[in-house]
Amino acid sequence: MRILEVGCGNGITVIELVRRRKVDILGIDFAAEMIAAAGSILAGQNLGGPAKFQVGDVPGLYKRLQWKRRLGCDLPSTG
Repeated sequence: MRILEVGCGNGITVIELVRRRKVDILGIDFAAEMIAAAGSILAGQNLGGPAKFQVGDVPGLYKRLQWKRRLGCDLPSTG
């Protein structure tokens, strides 16, 4: 499954989804600082699938996307 996380911030949700499920996720955010933080957090992680991050125009993206499915999620804590 391929997932686009719009407004991913520091990437924690992307990283946890990839860790828990074998999915391919692209996280985008308009803030380069948040994407840099996501890349730092991602470094050295052992994940079940690919996770990528990039700076993107979040408001503009919503206008261009054709949605197959919208998904909201709340990840329960593990431990």
